[in-house]
Amino acid sequence: MAANPRVHLSEPARSALLPGLVDVRLTGVLADLAATTPLSVGSFARTPGDRPGTPLREVVVSPIQPGQLPRLRDAVRAQAGDYLTDLVAEGNDGLLIRVDTPGLP
Repeated sequence: MAANPRVHLSEPARSALLPGLVDVRLTGVLADLAATTPLSVGSFARTPGDRPGTPLREVVVSPIQPGQLPRLRDAVRAQAGDYLTDLVAEGNDGLLIRVDTPGLP
C-alpha cells in the first residue's frame, strides 16, 4: 500500500501503516478502492471500545480527483466477505470507513 502510486498517505497514516498497525482487512479495502479511484489517506484510528493491541480499524480517505466521493462511497458499500465494512460515513475530511470486529461483543 505504501508503494502504491494511486494512494497518497499522510505522515500519520504512513506511520501507522508501515509497522503493521492497521487491520489487514482495511488495507484490503483501500487497495481495492485505489484500483479504480486514486486516494488520499488522512488517518487511521482505533474505534471506541477496542482493546489495547487491536489493529486500527478506522480510516478517513478522500478521492484525489474532485467529484469522486459518491463513487468511492458506493464502492465501499459494495464490499463483501472479509472486506465488509461496519461504517461508511461522509464528513468534512472525506469518507470515514470502519471494518467490523469479528468475535468481539
